[in-house]
Amino acid sequence: MALTHPACRLGRRARAAVLGYAALAGAGALAVGAMGHPDQGTAYLHLATFPGSVVVGIGAFVLAALLDVAPSTSDAQPGVFGQMLPFVLGAVVNALLVWGVVAFARVVAGELREHWRYRGRTGA
Repeated sequence: MALTHPACRLGRRARAAVLGYAALAGAGALAVGAMGHPDQGTAYLHLATFPGSVVVGIGAFVLAALLDVAPSTSDAQPGVFGQMLPFVLGAVVNALLVWGVVAFARVVAGELREHWRYRGRTGA
């Protein structure tokens, strides 16, 4: 099934919501970075982008292992923009997860409607 299926299309309001969610995650990460990375602010960002930030973090570890990059042992804090990318990517991953679940549910609902319509015509 192609992504041009009517159930898989993303509307204007949904696109705006995804962009707004990603922008809020980026703004939150920027604010936490400007405050010097307090633990509570980072915890709220992890909570706001929960499944996506975990997927991005695991992906970063896998990518580092594949590229054979050793982790840094210094205690230096990341800069103001240091945590923006993982949280924005986490928000995008969350949006993709929601989009996939909604598109799947719409396709299944359409197939069930077609099935019941077919059963009604055949009298089975």
